[in-house]
Amino acid sequence: MYKININEQLLILSQESYGESSDNVLHIEYAGQSINLLKIIHLLEESTINYSYVNIYTSDLQGLWADFQGICRIVTAAGGVVQSNTGKILSIFRRGSWDLPKGKIENGETIEDAAVREVEEETGIHVLVLKSKITISYHTYRTKSGKLVLKPTHWYLMTAAEGPLTPQKEEDIEKAIWIDTKQLLEKVEPIYKTILDVINLSLK
Repeated sequence: MYKININEQLLILSQESYGESSDNVLHIEYAGQSINLLKIIHLLEESTINYSYVNIYTSDLQGLWADFQGICRIVTAAGGVVQSNTGKILSIFRRGSWDLPKGKIENGETIEDAAVREVEEETGIHVLVLKSKITISYHTYRTKSGKLVLKPTHWYLMTAAEGPLTPQKEEDIEKAIWIDTKQLLEKVEPIYKTILDVINLSLK
């Protein structure tokens, strides 16, 4: 199964119909027509599909996933959920929303090295320990020319000592703060749904 966030709308690709039948869920059986994928993506981008999520399903999930990736430019990124010794989480404020530090993987760089580098560059901290991998999240966006981009982000749990933070201004980061986990999950807005999912998974 693949969960893809498209303009804060959730698209689920699965091998069989996912979840129960409901008026709040749109189930679509995939018949190998990539043009329909583009139409659904466009509707989700425009927020004209009012469902809790859209589920496209097929017996050939890898074929569906290949078709989806085939209509996108792929930009792979890595980042971290950084916990302090007091249990706080490192969060950044960028482009009008609360987020977690992450960024594009450079040529010849391992995913783990990219995750640590991006966290350190965007916040000015020194990561003490790179722990376990949390998940891979997926979201789409459009380039200025209108090209559809799929961004898989590899997330890692990390630890670091609380200390002064330096937000990376050239990456449009306005703030970098240590914040209580419960406050980040329940009280801080706006924050991306994908980020909330990643944080919740890191706590399991």
